[in-house]
Order: sequence, then C-alpha cells, then structure tokens
Amino acid sequence: MKKDNKRNTLKTWLFTKPFQFALRMLILIVITWIARLFPTINIPLFNYGTLAVAIGIFAWATYKLIKSLPFKEVSQKDFVALTNGYRITILATLFVSFGYNVLTEYSFSSLWFSTMSPLTSRILVAFFGIIQSFIPMFILGAALSSMYAKYRRARIMGLSPWQIILTMPYSFIMSWMPGYLIPDNTTKSKIQIKSNWYSRFNKWTTANSINTTFVFLFLILLSNLLLTRHTGTLLFPLVLFLIFSLWNSTSKPDFKSNMNRGYTWIAIVINIIMVALTIYAIYQIFNAPHGGIIGDVVTKG
Repeated sequence: MKKDNKRNTLKTWLFTKPFQFALRMLILIVITWIARLFPTINIPLFNYGTLAVAIGIFAWATYKLIKSLPFKEVSQKDFVALTNGYRITILATLFVSFGYNVLTEYSFSSLWFSTMSPLTSRILVAFFGIIQSFIPMFILGAALSSMYAKYRRARIMGLSPWQIILTMPYSFIMSWMPGYLIPDNTTKSKIQIKSNWYSRFNKWTTANSINTTFVFLFLILLSNLLLTRHTGTLLFPLVLFLIFSLWNSTSKPDFKSNMNRGYTWIAIVINIIMVALTIYAIYQIFNAPHGGIIGDVVTKG
C-alpha cells in the first residue's frame, strides 16, 4: 500500500480540509458570478448548463477533499473523537451563524448603513454575502469529511462498499454505529488531538460502554433536535439504535463477524423502504389535485 504522509490530526479532519473545501467552492462560485457581469459572457441565472457547472464544482471540490484526507485505518478511539468532534463543530458553527445573522440584520437596519456611499454599501453587502455563503459550505465540507471517516470505519468493520452505499441515506447510521460503540483491540490513537480538554473527554467517552453509549445518544439526539427543531426526528435514530442493541446482545461475543449475516441486510431493507416511501410522498405531492403545491401556485399566478 502507498505510504500515507498526510497530517492525521483532529484539526485536519474537522477544520483545515473542510475550510479548504468551502474556499474552493466559494472561489469558483464567485468567479462564475463575476463572469455574469460581463455583457459578452452570457451565463443565465439558471439552466441545465449552469446546473451542470454547479455539480461539476461540487464534484471537483469533494474529490479534492477526500483525496487530501489521511488514508489510514480509523480505530474506535479515533472514530469516536472524529464523530463527536464533527457534531460539536457543527453545533458551534450553527451558533456562530445565528449570531452572525443577528449582527447582519442589525447592521443593515442601522442608521450608519444608510449614510454610506453606494459603493461602500455594495462592498459591505458583498462581504456579508460571501461570509453567509461560506458558513453552509464549511458545514457541508465538515459533513463530507465526517462521512468519509464513517465510510472508512464501516469498511474496517467488514462492510463492502456497495453495502455501505445501499444503506444511504436513511440507514447509513447503522453501518457506522457498531464502529462507534464496539471497542477494538487498538489502544494507540493514530489521530493527534492537540486540545487537552478534548483529549480527556475522548478518553472518558471510550473508557467504558456506558460512557460511549451516553455520549453517542446525547450528541445524536441533540444535533437532530437543533437541526430539525422537531421532536419527531428523534424517533428514527432511536429505533435504529434499538435494532443494533438487540442484534448486538444476541450476537455476542463477536458482533463484527456477524454483521454481514443479517444486521447489514436489515439496514439495507429499512433504507429501501424509506427511499420508496419518500419517492411515493413526492409523487403524491406533484400529482395531487390541481398539481399539488406547484399547481396551486401556477393556478393562482
């Protein structure tokens, strides 16, 4: 195997590489937006060509992100540190984003903004717009980095790539949940954690199964609740966790060797059912009387 000399630090996974991903996305989007200002360059605001360009930018930035991440085995301790760190990073970023939005609204509504020259106000609006666009791109980059870590951990647990893909998106948690909750024989962490408090927190989390399970459920449920602001979203991950717990309790002492014998197939079946229900719900929306929501808008227009 090719030697991997990439820096394997928590900062690399959770900040540096997602930041670079967001920067690449933002630069290319800004270049495309600037190109629209020139009359000789005809770039419509939205068409299939623009959509293809957007998909291409996203695919290239994602490829660069994944390629730049360390290609090493992810132990349970490392994986717990990455997964918890990702959720803490997302929650912190959302908190900063909320404060930034409040500051932006206050700035635009204040008297000093109205006294600015047109050029200064446009520059300020563009600056706020860039920052506001950068935050979700950074969150997306952190999510992709975390997803890659989960993929690597699921592969170590014995799942094939196509099995992991078939659990996406609804049952993907079932493919990496065992890698989070089940300890392995690796005692030395390969990911450098320079923060003393987080290193101590990670050691406490992985000290025993009770701590690991508590932190897992707390961060999963808290992040789902804050992101969706709906208590109904807490039920689905709890059901998947109960399925894992029941399967793990009946498959001891070696759950890892039994993952492909039924557990993974249950995850795939659940995902297929949920995808089918989603497609059916979308179909019902678009084929409701008067064309559903879209039809109502067109009719009223």
